Amino acid sequence: MNNTIFKTPLIISLLIFLINIVNAQSKINGKITGKVTDSLTKTPVDFATISVFKQGETVPFNGASADAKGNFSVTNIPAGTYRIAIDFLGYKRTTINRVTISASVTAAALGNILLSPSQTQLNNVVVTGKAPIVENKIDKLVYNAANDLTSQGGVALDVLKKCLWYR
Repeated sequence: MNNTIFKTPLIISLLIFLINIVNAQSKINGKITGKVTDSLTKTPVDFATISVFKQGETVPFNGASADAKGNFSVTNIPAGTYRIAIDFLGYKRTTINRVTISASVTAAALGNILLSPSQTQLNNVVVTGKAPIVENKIDKLVYNAANDLTSQGGVALDVLKKCLWYR
């Protein structure tokens, strides 16, 4: 009977100790930092979007934007393994896999992240325009006979009559 009296407090103490360890690991507030830079010009990419995904997930659970100098910091990251995606308009997405936050590693410095510009070229564009049939300028009235479909089959006298009619 004496043996049981000593075992019960020991087991309770051990359980409390284990619960505290589990709670301490779940309360880890890690941080992921880095800098986003253009791979060609080596200039900072300001206001790039940084998304943090839990490993295997398709929806980000945390994220941030880079500042005007390209620096970013994502805080309140619990212990785990993550995938980081960096996006900005006109650049290809850069992904960093297996970024780990744990009790021993509470901060992950990703360093300088290079974004490559996306090379999207548009097809040729032809811009056409037509002048109106009659233009009223400051000192004159201009009649564009080439743009008047009714004068296409007529003779010069018909075109002149139309000019006089518009005056």
